[in-house]
Amino acid sequence: MYFVKGLVIVAIIAIMTYLTGKIWRRETSVLETMLLGFATELAVFNVLCIPMNLTQTSFVVLCACFGSFLGLVIVINVYLFLTGKATYLLVGNWKEKGLHLPKMSFHWMLIPALLIILYEMYNMVFLQPLAYGDDTIYMTMVNDIRETNIIHGLNNGSNDYIDISGVSYKYLLTSYYPFLAFWSKICHFHPLLLCKTFLPIFYLILGYGVFWLYAEFFFKDDIEKKSIFFFVITLLVEFGNVVNHSFSRRMLLWNWNNKSVLYTILIPFLIYLAMKYMQEEKFTWLEAGILGTVLMANGSLTLMGVVFSSIALGCMGLVMVIQKREIRILLKTIVAMVPTTFIMALAILISKGILHV
Repeated sequence: MYFVKGLVIVAIIAIMTYLTGKIWRRETSVLETMLLGFATELAVFNVLCIPMNLTQTSFVVLCACFGSFLGLVIVINVYLFLTGKATYLLVGNWKEKGLHLPKMSFHWMLIPALLIILYEMYNMVFLQPLAYGDDTIYMTMVNDIRETNIIHGLNNGSNDYIDISGVSYKYLLTSYYPFLAFWSKICHFHPLLLCKTFLPIFYLILGYGVFWLYAEFFFKDDIEKKSIFFFVITLLVEFGNVVNHSFSRRMLLWNWNNKSVLYTILIPFLIYLAMKYMQEEKFTWLEAGILGTVLMANGSLTLMGVVFSSIALGCMGLVMVIQKREIRILLKTIVAMVPTTFIMALAILISKGILHV
């Protein structure tokens, strides 16, 4: 019963991330749309959560606000579908061409790659240890938020109420664990089962999805080279899982953790989008807004994500300015970094005692 319910919940989360990605009105692959939707959800949740953290608003209010956003996403997608203004998975632009399945290319090298991924999924569901690293702290935090409707204000060790001034700013200015508590609460599913068993399947798909986007970026329409590249990546990930806190370990054992999501999904996705957008003939303001959204999503996971991601994007902007000799690229990059720069400024002011919460 729990197994079936868990798979249904993961399917619902996957569908919502896909629909969220479609509101950007960009005709991209299913994987890129889902990754963009996942980043957008994290970014919106972070924008809602930070002020509610600082004002000690009830978690129920946060759930209602984010639930309203997801409802709006559904309404927008129904409108786009009925008017034929967007192409969806398994459904083309039906107003012009009718319903049809998308064309897909395949190479035999993808078969062993997919078998390795299925084996890794099996290990995640049935063989993952109940406790690893800081699991006890984070699972307790997610469960406390879900059960008490207090976003941050409980001592994880003693379960005593603490004043907001006693909560670390690294929690007040991020929102990933409340995000997990949101899905656990609305789906009526224990966070331990959600985070340690079923959500890792979805995250593994997103993680490998980024690598497939890199394959498409580097090798374009050459399905053979893309398949070989992807197969080699699956081998490196599977047999690299021998060092604690390595990329492979975070992807295969601890991929639900905030830093793991940052390292294995969102930073690689941000770099992919930056390469793709900045090398186009015209880097648009909409694309700058998308990069800013993905940056904010990185910031929702950890303050390290704010710093590392901003530095990475800034360096890429400088390189492209030198290469293309277009100062507008740097200007748009700086604009994309404004929200995360604001969060960094808040973190510095709070940590130095200049700003009190």
